[in-house]
Amino acid sequence: MKCQICEKGEVVETEERNYKMMVLGQEMTLPEAIVGRCDTCGAVNYAFRKEARDRA
Repeated sequence: MKCQICEKGEVVETEERNYKMMVLGQEMTLPEAIVGRCDTCGAVNYAFRKEARDRA
């Protein structure tokens, strides 16, 4: 999937440890997470994460 942020890179599935995210205004740290990260700009693409969750 093409990056929605920079529109240049490809979003690749990456496994990250201690991934920090905001949930309902609270910071949450996930010990292990699979995220879609752009191979060019490094941005996390949340649409990818939704697709990954829907596949599970």
